[in-house]
Amino acid sequence: MSEHKQPEYVHPATRPYGVRHDGPAERPISFGEPVAASLHGIVANRPGFAHVDILLGNKQSVLGGGRNMIWMDAGVQVDTSIVGGFCRGCRRPCARETCCQNTFSGPGLISFALKLPGDVLPFGLTPGTGWILAPGSFICGTENILIDCQFSGCIACICGDQGPFLTHATVQNGPGMFYAGGYGALTRHEVPAGKTLFVDQPHFFAASQDIRFGLGMPGGCIGCLCGGEGLVFKFQGPCVVYSANRDSSIWKKLRDPPKPTNRATPVD
Repeated sequence: MSEHKQPEYVHPATRPYGVRHDGPAERPISFGEPVAASLHGIVANRPGFAHVDILLGNKQSVLGGGRNMIWMDAGVQVDTSIVGGFCRGCRRPCARETCCQNTFSGPGLISFALKLPGDVLPFGLTPGTGWILAPGSFICGTENILIDCQFSGCIACICGDQGPFLTHATVQNGPGMFYAGGYGALTRHEVPAGKTLFVDQPHFFAASQDIRFGLGMPGGCIGCLCGGEGLVFKFQGPCVVYSANRDSSIWKKLRDPPKPTNRATPVD
């Protein structure tokens, strides 16, 4: 009688490169073929509780935002620095990114995730290109990725719900890639030429830095003031925009509920 053998466990990140990303990878990086500035990563448990497992080769590194690492092999080395210079590092907290970032060097396995439950997608970059992201969305990327903040505009700052600054991701010294996460599921919208897409400000997730967008009132003044929709982001095609189907600001409201009003007790 032959002995039954248990199947050998194979970690997802050790599978052949590009087998599964569980989501679309934005060009110009081709995730089907390894490039010098790419990561051997697998996104799992999409879209509700996504995380990315990365297999680092010998002397290969990954740049991670603060507090995004879940677990890692003990052999992985960690170096903390203000990536991109002091000024850039000081600006990052304006977009809810960390001033200091960690560089993890292999060999070994490492896993990253956003603190909130939600989705994770990979994005590619080449010199001269960039992505605008919702604040605090950066998770990890190749070590040539630069994370900064970008002012959302005076009207969006004063009248909007997103906040005055967005996360801005660019690359230096060749192509690169990064992973970003949002609360809830992430949806990719391809807006054709001549069409317009409205995205509620708290649900905006990502768009190319070259896209020009403004604010609009989908229901006019009455809808804006009385309908509860307010001002939204307006994107003119052709373009690609990503949205998140949940508003992360609800956690802030739950964490910091309004304090009860102290009423004076009448004196008899």
